[in-house]
Amino acid sequence: MLEPTLLFASRPVRHRLTLCVSALLVAAPLTGYSASADLTGLAELPPAELGAGTTQARSVQEGATNTSRISQQQGTGSSALIYQRGTRNVAEISQTGSNNQAAASQYGTGNQVDITQAGNNDMAIAIQAGTGNLADIQQLTNNASSLVGQFGNWNQVQVQQTTPGSSAPVLQFGDHRKLTVIR
Repeated sequence: MLEPTLLFASRPVRHRLTLCVSALLVAAPLTGYSASADLTGLAELPPAELGAGTTQARSVQEGATNTSRISQQQGTGSSALIYQRGTRNVAEISQTGSNNQAAASQYGTGNQVDITQAGNNDMAIAIQAGTGNLADIQQLTNNASSLVGQFGNWNQVQVQQTTPGSSAPVLQFGDHRKLTVIR
């Protein structure tokens, strides 16, 4: 059990977490953006070329030497968002299937997120703030959801879900913590 002083001291971090999750949930229904090297945005294409259930992706980076990669295959109606602010952050989202939603948001230095979803109707959100954090989310089923939040330095989370309909909310505050969730 946390001591009252630690609980009170983490209040600003919880407030930031609430703001980050809210911002990601608002940004989840992405419209009219493409993360490809081609600067032609989806908004410039006629509606007939977009088709129903188009997959959408967006990557926004502020800082130096951040890397992002989004791969969406075989499905429709999926969306992915990566936001990174800082230096040397790496984020990768890979989705196969339909109607999957994924978002990764990183603030700081040297953080890494890897989200893999190989089912339908999956949702994954990873938020990290600090230095050297690692989050690995693998959802290899349908209707799974994960929320991972890490606030501190050198933390690790691995989530692997193979059971349909499973949910894994994980929040870590502090430094040098490691957690594995397998469902």
